[in-house]
Amino acid sequence: MASIASRANLSRPLVYVYFEDKADLYLAIMARASHELKTRFTNAYCEGDSGLSQIKALGYAYYGFYRDKPEYFHMFSDARALLNNFSGEPSDKEQQTMKLLITTAKDCMAIMIKALSNGTKDGSLCEERTGDPVKAAYFLRGMLHGVILGATTDPTFSENQSNFNLEELISYSIGNASYALASD
Repeated sequence: MASIASRANLSRPLVYVYFEDKADLYLAIMARASHELKTRFTNAYCEGDSGLSQIKALGYAYYGFYRDKPEYFHMFSDARALLNNFSGEPSDKEQQTMKLLITTAKDCMAIMIKALSNGTKDGSLCEERTGDPVKAAYFLRGMLHGVILGATTDPTFSENQSNFNLEELISYSIGNASYALASD
């Protein structure tokens, strides 16, 4: 906490006024990140659009979240480990923040599930290939997260032999996922 206070040009006691410990600070940053992602999903979801268009917009919103806030994106990659391996008993404040994180994650998934359900209802997504919208939402989120994480942590990606950048890879991934789920 001393290092954090020093880098933020704050006194250590002042940091402790707002945060109990490093885990509390980390959870607060994650809460801010999850709020940012939910806002992006909410803004990307357009009620009158087809489900297919909604899903594509959500995919690009997720990529925009990474592009604009990579530190938040990478924190999400580590979030499960923190929440599942919390050292000691979380304080009441930390438990409230963890509940907020879980609620926000559920809200983001609910937006994806709604878009997938819309797509099967409006015919823009093939009901047979989409299947259960909950499973499809997890698949799409995991696919895109994995593509972003893989491309940004793979030391050979910048030297790839195909001469494509991350933007092109994202468009390729969203395009192929959309093609796989779209109606004929």
